[in-house]
Amino acid sequence: MIASVWDLAFSGKYEEAMLLNGLSYSAALGYDSRIIVDCLAAGAKSASISGKGPAVAALVEKSKAKDVVSAMKSFAASMSAPWSGKGMMSDDEIKKFRTEIDKIDKELVLLLLSA
Repeated sequence: MIASVWDLAFSGKYEEAMLLNGLSYSAALGYDSRIIVDCLAAGAKSASISGKGPAVAALVEKSKAKDVVSAMKSFAASMSAPWSGKGMMSDDEIKKFRTEIDKIDKELVLLLLSA
């Protein structure tokens, strides 16, 4: 599976590689992949967990960034983070999450939700 991710990335299919990587590692590590699905449903072009976590990254058009940030934070607030191994997260734990936005080009941004 990882070879397929590399092949996609090296052929310039970064969005597909990012998504396949996140879903593969979620399955392999027993993480809940719904945060990836929620990001996609909110408008992300792609989303993934960052290795073993605790970060989630999403590639998003600028116009949809707020919706994806909202989905990320909503997931963290309503569930245990897929990488945390805990039950419901407290308000204090949610407040520790931060969202970073890195501009990729004039239309795309990379969102990173991390603890």
